[in-house]
Amino acid sequence: MFLQRIRVILFLLTLTSAVFADRPDAHAPITVMGDHTHKNNEWMISYRLMEMNMADLYDGDSKISHNDISDYMMAPIEMKMKKHMFGAMYGLNDKHTLMFMMPYLENNMTMINLMNKSKSKMKIEGFADLKVADLIDLSYKNWQNSLELGFSLATASVKESYNGVRLPYRMQLGSGTNDLAIGFTGTRYFSKNSIGYQIKSLIRLGQNNQGYSLGNQLTLGSWHAYNFTNTLSSSFNVTYLDEGNIDGKDNAIESAMMSSPTRESGLAGRKLISAAIGLNYVFKREKLHNSRLALEYKFPLYQKLNGPQLGTENIITIGVQQSF
Repeated sequence: MFLQRIRVILFLLTLTSAVFADRPDAHAPITVMGDHTHKNNEWMISYRLMEMNMADLYDGDSKISHNDISDYMMAPIEMKMKKHMFGAMYGLNDKHTLMFMMPYLENNMTMINLMNKSKSKMKIEGFADLKVADLIDLSYKNWQNSLELGFSLATASVKESYNGVRLPYRMQLGSGTNDLAIGFTGTRYFSKNSIGYQIKSLIRLGQNNQGYSLGNQLTLGSWHAYNFTNTLSSSFNVTYLDEGNIDGKDNAIESAMMSSPTRESGLAGRKLISAAIGLNYVFKREKLHNSRLALEYKFPLYQKLNGPQLGTENIITIGVQQSF
């Protein structure tokens, strides 16, 4: 009996990712992208709606009030960003999967005049930078691994204005540079649960035509997922984000009549540790087979900003995926 159990356990641990494809935790939490590959000629299309809410001013890891930044004429009160992420993945063969992501942004920021306390709003919407990548399957033994090599292409505008005034850096739709994206993801499956991790970097290549480049980004994440049933799983995800300051500056942004910390390139870097809880649901019915629905709520555990900057309050993401 004991040896039989050992054989069953070893069999489960050495199964390939294809065997786990129908499990609800076969895909990582919905905010983790590039976590899996596809078979030859297999497609997956996806849509994610992410809403990020930012509030409270931070300088370093401390909250500050608007009275602490009286040197400026304007200051941010809150920012709401909606990101519609349209994605597609295609299995070029069993080792290489092409991934495409096209985001559409809706950015809204509320400002306060520090002199007369009046409030104003600015907004912008449009397509952000197109992202393309090759996901290379490097699975080994009981680990499902993938290497991501890609680019974020400078397809979006960095010269957006509102009411005739150039918008701040954080409100612009793109980076203006063709950026290198490198990532590595590993997932291991057990009988009822799975664990995973991801390392990603976004490296800015040169400066854009407005004279600056956004900061490089490094993201480290890990998660644990548990299958309640053969259709529903939960996840707990922890992520560390390190984003550098902006290199250079856009004179049209920084020379605006009303000074604001949102218009200074040296006030853009941040370190953020976040936790998230999520649900993944996979449909088993014939008409909806290979369809997935996922939800995640993310909140900060610690943030240190090159401030004054708005801190992250929460991020809510819902997504659907369909393979065929």
